[in-house]
Formats: sequence, C-alpha cells, structure tokens
Amino acid sequence: MLALISEGTLPDIVLTRRNATLRYHAGQVSLPGGRAETGDATLIETALREAHEEVGVDLGGVEVVGTMPTSHIAVSSADVTTVVASWDGTGPLGVVDPAEVASVRRVAMADLADPANRARARHPSGFTGPAFLIPDLFIWGFTAQLLDRLLAWGGWSQPWNRNRTVEIPQDYLGGLHG
Repeated sequence: MLALISEGTLPDIVLTRRNATLRYHAGQVSLPGGRAETGDATLIETALREAHEEVGVDLGGVEVVGTMPTSHIAVSSADVTTVVASWDGTGPLGVVDPAEVASVRRVAMADLADPANRARARHPSGFTGPAFLIPDLFIWGFTAQLLDRLLAWGGWSQPWNRNRTVEIPQDYLGGLHG
C-alpha cells in the first residue's frame, strides 16, 4: 500500500474506493496498492507500481519517506507493508483499473484530523475501531487504523470523542468477506 501525501500548506492523501465486485474488502476505502509480483524487487517497488497501475500517479514526482511496520489482515490473510511517500500533488490521478478501483479521492489531512469527522465504527461481528466520516466516504478497518497512525506520526492528530460509535454503512461492509 502507498500512503501518498501531498506536500504544501494543505497536505492531502490519496484514497481509493474498491470496486464493489471484488472478493475481499469490496466497496471499502483503501490506500492504493496490492500484492507483490515476481518482478518486484522490493515492497517499495510493489507499492509504487500498484499505485501507478491503479490511480495513474506519475512516479517521477514521488519521494519515498519510509515504511510503516508490517501488519497482518486476517480476513484476507495478507501481510501488508505501507510505504509512506510524498509528492507535489500536481499530477493527474484517476481510475486506471476499474476492475479494482471504483473511485479515487484526495482527502485533506486536516479533514481527517477534524474531531467532527472522527468516530469508532462498529462492525456487525462486534469489532470496533477508528473511523472517519468524510462527506460521501466512510473509512473504517485497516485503512482507518493506518490513517489514525499517520495523523499521529505527522503531527496532525487532534483529540476526538472516542466514545462516539457509529454503525458501518452496508455498502462499506465488503459483503461476506469484510
């Protein structure tokens, strides 16, 4: 996965909404990225390649800052390493692979940090975790956990009401595979 954050006074991050027909995490919000392929020399190369293939980011303007610790996502049985990178934010982005990506959004880090946009999401299974309530976008699960860490790491985090709990909208549940 690639956490691609624009530079400047109003930094934002690139997010995707996954295609509703995918087997895992259908309809959910994620960072661009996917599984390593045989030709990928490193996980950084994988994240950059996948971001280019999914949203068309021009890799010439991307500067890798580092990687976050690898996390395991049990529902898809995947170990995920998130690569953090910056870019000037001026290049065009869009859906390159509609089989995987339904839409691409750039969301301001300030909007993610805004306490009014923060809550805890409750999954029907009983799982609760951080969530972001952005207009026309509900971010929960692994992506919300990563964004919560990125906000703290980047110094954008603000205190928010951790007792505020919301249900996950049906079209963000990801079908049977969550």
